[in-house]
Amino acid sequence: VYPKVKLIYMVRSYRLDYYFPSANEKTKKLFAKAYTINCVSRGIMERIQTDFDLKNVSFIKNPVDFDHIEALAAKATNNKEQYIVAAGRMSVDVKQFDKLIETYAKSDLPQKGIALKLLGDGKLMADYKKLAAALNIQEWVHFEGFQENPFPYFKNALFTVLCSKFEGSPRVLLESLACGTPVVATDVGGMKRIIDEGKTGVVIKNNDPYPFARKISRFLSMSCDKAASAESTRASVLRFGWSNIADAIISEYWTVLKDHSDGFNPIPSHTIL
Repeated sequence: VYPKVKLIYMVRSYRLDYYFPSANEKTKKLFAKAYTINCVSRGIMERIQTDFDLKNVSFIKNPVDFDHIEALAAKATNNKEQYIVAAGRMSVDVKQFDKLIETYAKSDLPQKGIALKLLGDGKLMADYKKLAAALNIQEWVHFEGFQENPFPYFKNALFTVLCSKFEGSPRVLLESLACGTPVVATDVGGMKRIIDEGKTGVVIKNNDPYPFARKISRFLSMSCDKAASAESTRASVLRFGWSNIADAIISEYWTVLKDHSDGFNPIPSHTIL
């Protein structure tokens, strides 16, 4: 497409059909000459390598701004009850809040007085409210709407739940762990490479409501002392801090310049512009 320009393509989602033609040969022809196809997770990178037989693929995780999150998470809230939390757009069903509501209904959390708070808005919210009412748990499912600052919700939750169909590098996962809050998540988007099973969360292979509900109840009984584990939970994602990710991004761009500079000597890679 751009014969004299060296390109870095960015892939931000596990839905590869958003980025690539379905025909493998056409994809290889279009993307084989790119300098690299940069992804936000190892899982996406490996899928591209396998599905399209492309070798010029790399990955750099999404960054976490710990100072920013810590400052916002410290803000006061009115959340005095015990709860679990999930966040995402309700305009499409990627986050599968319907499955999460069904899972919550089948767990023992309502009987224990532990609420489910859903952050986000969109056209599907009305359907989710009807579902909660049909399952007779509307008292316990709280629709909080879009939150400019979700971090106090993450910080004060017993744990965060991700029930997604697919993810790239799930920012909610990283942000929850950065708040010291463990995560229960479906096995998509490289969750297994971030969550320390049984310590900072649980990965669910089957998102059928019954086994998912059992896992949620079991993890709740395991993670009763959240305060004691909050620091190690935060520490588990320190490697995704801005400094480390920025260094990786800068290194990748300078490598492009060095390889195609025709004698031009770029600024050393440790210099941040």
